[in-house]
Amino acid sequence: MRTDVEKAPLKEKIEAVFNPSNIDDDCDKIAGLLAPNKVQIGELLDKREYHEAFTLFYEILESLSYHFIKDERYCHFDDMYSPDYTCGDMLDAIVKKVKDGVVAESDLKYLAETMD
Repeated sequence: MRTDVEKAPLKEKIEAVFNPSNIDDDCDKIAGLLAPNKVQIGELLDKREYHEAFTLFYEILESLSYHFIKDERYCHFDDMYSPDYTCGDMLDAIVKKVKDGVVAESDLKYLAETMD
């Protein structure tokens, strides 16, 4: 269990996905556990709740990156790291909304600051 992050309910839920017991070939189980978050991000984007969608996406990426290195997740796949594809789909949905020009400037600023 991580001790370097805030124990907010959102973070605890995301961190549970990256539990070592969920590691399998290509980390498919982790990708499957992230799938509801992909749906949730899509729903938030559709409801124009961009700040919340961006926060969720950032928290997922932060945990994914941390565990990829700290837990040596790179040892559990050959050519396909399934969570990367799930997160790529999330990013594609965000980029589409940005390109459509429907995201407010304040939300774009938040996204840039969060991802920096």
